Amino acid sequence: MSYMGKAFHGFVNRINNNLRNKKITIRGFLLWIAAMSLLQLMTIEVIQRESISDAFLWIISYFTLFIINYCAILLLNSFFLFLTGTLRAVVISSVLLIVFAITNHVKKQFLGDPLFPWDFGRVDQVYNLLPKITGEIGTVLILLALLIVIVIIAGVFFIPRHRLGWQPRLILFFISIVLIPILVFYRHTPVQTLFKAANIENIYWVQSENSLQNGLLLGFIMNVENALVVPPIGYSESAIHRIVSKSKSDAGAEEPPAVKPDIIIVLNESFWDPTVLPGVTFSGDPLPYFHSISDQYPSGAILSPVYGGSTANVEFELLTGLSTKYLPQGSIAYQQYVVNPLPALPHLLKSYGYTTTAIHPYHDWFYDRDTVYPLLGFNHFYNINDFPNAQKTGEYIGDMDVSRKIIAQLSQAEGPQFIFALTMQNHGPYPAARYTHNPISVTGDISTNSEQILETYTHGVRDADKALAYLTSYLEKSKKPTILMFFGDHLPYLGKEYQVYRETGYITSAENQWTEEDTIKMKSVPLVLWSNYQTTAITQDIGLISPFFLSAYLLEQLQLKGNIVFDFTQDIYSDLTVLSTKVTVDKQGNPVAELPTQYETYDRDYWLLEYDLLFGNQYALK
Repeated sequence: MSYMGKAFHGFVNRINNNLRNKKITIRGFLLWIAAMSLLQLMTIEVIQRESISDAFLWIISYFTLFIINYCAILLLNSFFLFLTGTLRAVVISSVLLIVFAITNHVKKQFLGDPLFPWDFGRVDQVYNLLPKITGEIGTVLILLALLIVIVIIAGVFFIPRHRLGWQPRLILFFISIVLIPILVFYRHTPVQTLFKAANIENIYWVQSENSLQNGLLLGFIMNVENALVVPPIGYSESAIHRIVSKSKSDAGAEEPPAVKPDIIIVLNESFWDPTVLPGVTFSGDPLPYFHSISDQYPSGAILSPVYGGSTANVEFELLTGLSTKYLPQGSIAYQQYVVNPLPALPHLLKSYGYTTTAIHPYHDWFYDRDTVYPLLGFNHFYNINDFPNAQKTGEYIGDMDVSRKIIAQLSQAEGPQFIFALTMQNHGPYPAARYTHNPISVTGDISTNSEQILETYTHGVRDADKALAYLTSYLEKSKKPTILMFFGDHLPYLGKEYQVYRETGYITSAENQWTEEDTIKMKSVPLVLWSNYQTTAITQDIGLISPFFLSAYLLEQLQLKGNIVFDFTQDIYSDLTVLSTKVTVDKQGNPVAELPTQYETYDRDYWLLEYDLLFGNQYALK
């Protein structure tokens, strides 16, 4: 061995002997754990935010949340200290936390959402995703490997040797098993009261913001309970048979009407009318066509179950007639609960001889649509791979190309068609540089950044309006009777913490202080029902409606019989048009502060039926 090699080897041995073999006091031991926990927290927050300064700004701005995240990491280290009995436990926890933080970072980069507890059960989706992104995350993977190597080397050469006796390890064990469940299931413990007092809440409607504001670890913990669904009280085969006997329908019992129109439903990404915002002026009407047909055809608004994202939950409610109000906040029904065939609208229409087609110009694996759509009864699913010649409009395939795809499908198909299309062009966020030019300018007493966000968004809805006009122009000339339902999935995500909505005065308070009126404003998106043939049966004013009532409403207008779910929701819709966690609206359009006693049976039976179909034994189908 050379002189330099011997010198380095001696230096390492001295460090090894001085640090690893050094006996430390209990106080020193606790300081080690406290310091390492702080370093771990800073590391994962820097990874999440891609900025050291942003991590420190978060600590300053949300110090209480910083302390809670710090305590969570202390509990994690306490558990591993119990398992190992040595300070090397921090090596294990450090590696796990780094892998967790980088995986979260990669998911947010590509899908926009942070890591959820249920993602660990979606190995198949990760398997589908990796081949598509491996080439783009090579640097991240190298960084991950480098950090892990550094942590292991630090553990070998710099962490003192110190073993805990069984008594302190048992103390750590009891601390862990008591406090960790209290934090994880905080909604059922005094921690919930403390969180409310400190205005800490799970920002489930924008999960990316939930992770940034509440901290990576706490944001994740807040979603753990969302992975668990407890059977409703009274669930049994006899209870389901009671519900079925009251609403049972046989789709083949009556002859369907002579006219079987093509049915098209377009769920337009973030479609909303920005001209309702106060205090701002638009240089032109971004929705001239939509405004004109809304005056001529049945129109109204849906009360979306989500804000800014989670489109899959809106389509779940629409297509199945089931409600996400009974599911854990922040959960995605497609990814977590749809594992068996359901009596959804596509299945029902297939029984009437319809060909059922889904169109979405994005990846088929997104929200597990590739596996869910067959379970709902779709014959075909055209995704981003079926748009080979489409040009991106901004960051995504444009709405006009979706209209062209619908027309292509109709022009070559035989027999009645059911087409369900989701657009992608106007997906948020809305950076100023998305388009080279925004044709409609926005002015008002708002920040320059808000003006840019709003102009980018307005460009998108203007294109949506043009695509709608293009589609109906074709349908007007078609000899086939067609009915088209067009609406948005949710309000657009216009900046952090409702930036544009707050600056314009559309809302003036945090969500936990929203009035019923605020909730309706922030969840209502426009809806229109257009057709190219005369039908006096269709009511002109739809009003405000929950998405899970839409299929029952549409079937009634088309004089088509439903099934067990749609007959049940039709029964409810005869009395209530909106049934949600925060808002209930009766048939006369009046908001109801609390669910009236006479409707509590509806609510209870609805959850029993939904549980049976999603989680139970599907007695309703037997």
